[in-house]
Amino acid sequence: MFRMLHLSEMVGVEPLINQGYVPEFVASLLKAKTGTQLVRTVSEIVQAIGFDTFVYGSLVPNEQNDPDIVVVTTMPYEWVARYDRMTYFEIDPRVQNCLRHVTPFLWDSRRSYGPKADAFLKDAAQHGLRSGITLPLRSTTGENAMFGVNSSQPELPQDEDLQLAVGRTYLFASYFHEWFFHNLRSQLVVFDMPVGEVSKRELEVLALAARGHSSKRIARELGISESTANYHIASVKRKFKVRTRSQAIAQAVQTGLIR
Repeated sequence: MFRMLHLSEMVGVEPLINQGYVPEFVASLLKAKTGTQLVRTVSEIVQAIGFDTFVYGSLVPNEQNDPDIVVVTTMPYEWVARYDRMTYFEIDPRVQNCLRHVTPFLWDSRRSYGPKADAFLKDAAQHGLRSGITLPLRSTTGENAMFGVNSSQPELPQDEDLQLAVGRTYLFASYFHEWFFHNLRSQLVVFDMPVGEVSKRELEVLALAARGHSSKRIARELGISESTANYHIASVKRKFKVRTRSQAIAQAVQTGLIR
């Protein structure tokens, strides 16, 4: 299942806090009691780091072995809808770096990351995303997550300013993940996006899944990563409004989308 949340939807639940040192610049998260307050507080933290918006995404393991995909962001809804419609997950260099590495990814739209990634960044720049810091997050319970801050500026800060921004982003990312991820896992927050059309790639993945192929085998046959295959399955489940891979396959067969 795929869920895209605007940060304002994370309301009505208390952060899970590990008592101990809490940096002053992120402690204000605890005081936010409404969606509006939370968005304002997070935006202030991001701006204090030197950026405009943030994005947090996670692959959440479940009992069906079809990870749920959850994304929380303060980016505009129009960009979120376009990102989903264009299947940018496959070529977004921020995502691909976090799936493969544990080091921070420092990016801007002036650099080249390959033809497909460059096309993505050119489009992103038109929506105010021109540079940023993206961090992979790993946990002992099996989540692979991504945390990023984005800027409309074409260049990142330099030298010591950049080192400070990376360090503060790490702190913000770790506390945000620690405090709020349990709410996503327990599905206390629900948000439905308008249902879009199933893409050609999603049908390719679903057709192979219908033959009994695992995500790993699907990835190998299509030349994509296993996480990308899981992303497509999760996207189809969200569009069909079903919970399992089997239900998505059944609905696709019944509607004639696959044979």
